[in-house]
Amino acid sequence: MLFIMIISMAAAGRSLRPGGPFTQGAGAAIVATTIKVRNSIAKRHNRFPILTEMIRVTDFTITDGRLAPARWCPSPNFGPRPTDGAGDITLLVIHNISLPPGQYGGGYVEAFFQNRLPVADHPYFAEIAALQVSSHLFINRQGEVVQFVNLNDRAWHAGASCHSGRDNCNDYSVGIELEGTDTDAYTDAQYRTLIDVSEALLAAYPDLHRGRITGHEHIAPGRKTDPGIAFNWHRLFQGLAHRMNSASAQEDV
Repeated sequence: MLFIMIISMAAAGRSLRPGGPFTQGAGAAIVATTIKVRNSIAKRHNRFPILTEMIRVTDFTITDGRLAPARWCPSPNFGPRPTDGAGDITLLVIHNISLPPGQYGGGYVEAFFQNRLPVADHPYFAEIAALQVSSHLFINRQGEVVQFVNLNDRAWHAGASCHSGRDNCNDYSVGIELEGTDTDAYTDAQYRTLIDVSEALLAAYPDLHRGRITGHEHIAPGRKTDPGIAFNWHRLFQGLAHRMNSASAQEDV
């Protein structure tokens, strides 16, 4: 994550345009990231106004269904989305997963979504090894992101499901797995990354909005319970609201 304090840049007469004085030397990488994320603002104003708040800038971008800089770990468990608008992305579903149950790390989630789970490593693996499932994204306990399926494709994460009267949520949703359980507190790093990634998704897909972010437990009640009671929905939505309000305030200057 990258934090920048921008103080009185306009007053100092320093341009934040590419090639400007502040984009040379040690500040170049920071400003390049700032310009990338705040491109629409930079185009309109060419320089930033005086700011006295900490602005958080993230590097997540989506191009042709790929989230950068997520680690690409392709799963064979996916298919095409429906055509004629039925497969437009309008829903974000939050899940949890841990393999073995309640244990973290080890690369077993990646192996599971790639159909290469080593069944000899744990008795539970023999029960699930034949399943063919996936999610688009996975956020581990350290907040690192792995992508298994292109966002433009249909990952197999929701199963039998319904949202707002519409079945087959896989057709029109993005699935994010958090490494965790229903009762273990998720990490600060996971919340930060989830907010960042959600913000990138909201920006990339205009039919997706905060009111259409939900849990697996909500679209498959009685069958699924994740992300569970440990997940802090208020923290997610508060983080998104704060980020959007900050962006709106900057654009209005």
